[in-house]
Amino acid sequence: MVASDDKIMMHGGDLSAAIARFGGSSEDWLDLSSGINHSPYPFDKDAAFEAIASLPSQGDLVACLAAARKAYGVPDEVSIVASPGTQSIIQAMPVLLGTNQSCLILGPTYSEHQRAMARAGVDVAMVQELPKEFFPGDCLLIVNPNNPDGRQLPAKDLIELAAKLQKQRGLLIVDEAFADVVPELSVVSELGSMPNCVVLRSFGKFFGMSGIRLGFLVGHESHVSKIRDMLGPWAVSTPALRVGTESLNDSKWQQQQRKQMAERAEKLDRVLEKRNLYIAGGTPLFRLVIKEDARELHRKLAELHIWTRVFDYRTDFIRFGIPIDKKSLDRLDASLEKVLQR
Repeated sequence: MVASDDKIMMHGGDLSAAIARFGGSSEDWLDLSSGINHSPYPFDKDAAFEAIASLPSQGDLVACLAAARKAYGVPDEVSIVASPGTQSIIQAMPVLLGTNQSCLILGPTYSEHQRAMARAGVDVAMVQELPKEFFPGDCLLIVNPNNPDGRQLPAKDLIELAAKLQKQRGLLIVDEAFADVVPELSVVSELGSMPNCVVLRSFGKFFGMSGIRLGFLVGHESHVSKIRDMLGPWAVSTPALRVGTESLNDSKWQQQQRKQMAERAEKLDRVLEKRNLYIAGGTPLFRLVIKEDARELHRKLAELHIWTRVFDYRTDFIRFGIPIDKKSLDRLDASLEKVLQR
């Protein structure tokens, strides 16, 4: 959140700090601070509301996990656990490291991974290049595609990395929070032959329902069972399980969304390029721009009630979520024209 000029927002998607500082109401703002689909899945709202009154049943859980298995291509011999968002899994990940409490994270990337590891007493280091060799027991964590720059590692490279780590009794953690938009990057279907690899999958970003709080961890039972035990019973709400089941089973909607997301991202590219902003990377859910005075651009856009994402570790990074329609895109375009001429 932003409280003052020297306090950089921790995460996107929270307009409360923006409103407190720059005024207006939520209806006044164009929120481009998060990499979340602003065209959410059209789930059955009446059924979801009715589900609030019910405790999660084993049937609800089984149905949701079956839908996730099908959507993500989880092999039969591989385990999966549902959680109230992937953040809860991130907090629990240190339990998988065993007695060798060390982890390398390929970055810069989503900062909560490093925070969670450090908070648990793990000797954690952010590295900008993949190590050529690994020490016994090393843990390597990779976000693929990466946030915020969209860096992508082919699945075959991750399979090779897992094999190298396995020789050293090491663990590979892959966060595929944005892999729904580029499913060919996922290694989930290969986990049967990757016993030392676990994969995190986020639900809310692609399906546009971050408030549902639903995520998954996929891997061999020896790893997944530890996270399942930490989460305990009734970890995921009944509405989340039922909405998740409905959404994950709708493969036609998913295919349509991938096409529409790519088209919307290309339209944003044209606007950013027209304003001579350098696009350093991204996914169909966000674009990263590198600009020397990125925080100043962030502030000027916020004065016009357009909320973007800046970062504490790079003063020249500014990330734009993808505008959902022409009206939003035109508003961003006009605002960029105004602030870049000041």
